[in-house]
Formats: sequence, structure tokens, C-alpha cells
Amino acid sequence: DWLDQGKQIPGFAHPLYPEGDPRTKFLLEQMQAGFSKHPIMKKTTAILEKVETLLQLQPNYDFALIVLTRLLKWPEGSALSLFALARIAGLTAHVVEQYQDPALLRPRSRYKT
Repeated sequence: DWLDQGKQIPGFAHPLYPEGDPRTKFLLEQMQAGFSKHPIMKKTTAILEKVETLLQLQPNYDFALIVLTRLLKWPEGSALSLFALARIAGLTAHVVEQYQDPALLRPRSRYKT
């Protein structure tokens, strides 16, 4: 239905990683190694194969986080919390790098002191 309506499939394709997000690849590999026989992982593998075959799309980080939180039976909303936590850690690292090096690492970003 989504494709018939011209919509993108949630959890697939990332504009910065057209060949696939390396974080997603790593997470999915780790989940496959630890949960290969789990029904959620089997369903995940089938979905990934079907989307790759039909649309040539790679999963994004959001997809991997949803699979992870479902495998671990974490509460609803945990994937968003993990995403936000990772984003905060990454932005904090950028700020620290910027303070350590006077050259602009990300010229379009603005940091306030």
C-alpha cells in the first residue's frame, strides 16, 4: 500500500548513506550473531531480503534500533531514547573537538560559549 501511494518505506534509505549505514550494518550483524533463531530476527531477515530484492534499499539506523528494542523486549519508545542518546553523545564529541582545535571543523554549525 505504501509503495502504491508513492510513499517511502519507513526504516529504509538514508540520504547520507545510499550504500547503507555502517552503524546499521554493525548492529544487524551483532543481532544476527546473538539472535539468529529468534522469530523477530527471522522476520527481520526476510524483510531485509524482500526490500533489497524489490526496491534495492538498505535499512537505516532507525530500523536497526527498532529491531534491537523488540528483541530485548524493551518498552515502547526505547528506540527513540537510544537514538537521542547517541545523537547527544555525537554532538557533545563534536563540541569538544571544536574547543580543542581553533579551525572550524563544521563551518556551518554554530557553537555558543
